[in-house]
Amino acid sequence: MEILLGLSSFVFVISILTIIGFFITWLVGLIIKRRGPKTTGKLGMIFTSAFLLVSFVGAVVGTYNLDQQNEVKVNQTKTQNKNFKKASAEFENKFLEAGGNLETIGTNEYKSWGDKIDNSDDDFDVDIAVADIVSDNSSLIEQSYSDISYLKSRLKTMSNNDTGKYNLKDYKTAYDRIAKFQDFVSYPTGSYDDFSDKVTMLDDNVSSSYHTLNK
Repeated sequence: MEILLGLSSFVFVISILTIIGFFITWLVGLIIKRRGPKTTGKLGMIFTSAFLLVSFVGAVVGTYNLDQQNEVKVNQTKTQNKNFKKASAEFENKFLEAGGNLETIGTNEYKSWGDKIDNSDDDFDVDIAVADIVSDNSSLIEQSYSDISYLKSRLKTMSNNDTGKYNLKDYKTAYDRIAKFQDFVSYPTGSYDDFSDKVTMLDDNVSSSYHTLNK
């Protein structure tokens, strides 16, 4: 549309110059009293004027359409930014809540794992112990799945409404970090000695992302 508008403006200027040229031709014919130049100049001005009128109307219509398109684009951008901001606020609120829940799960699992080791005998089975501590926190873990699903839906809304005004990358990073934290406490791996350090690291990453989102 902008190219067509520019072309119409160019044709408009050329038409003005052409009319001036035909007017001079007509004027010269009038002065020297020659029918040929007078007729050429007159007909040229008539046809060029008609063409000029069409070009002028085209330029006006093109300008109007371009303004309409820009207005639609501006309104669409405002709507997208509004949707993004709403989804981001919902994301941040749930992110804080979900992070606290995961921290609680990790703390509970670490304590339960330690208790089972202290109260065990020689035939201690780590796989059974881990399965038990996960089962003991099943309600909180189930809630964590729901939280992650909600965060994913908010992130999708932000992605669909991203205009570049806000930093979507920070939200993606935050989601990846809390999803890793949730995955670990849902299916703990490694040894008991490493468990606490792993939970602390994942929790710190989630906390760091939350502070980044709330700068």
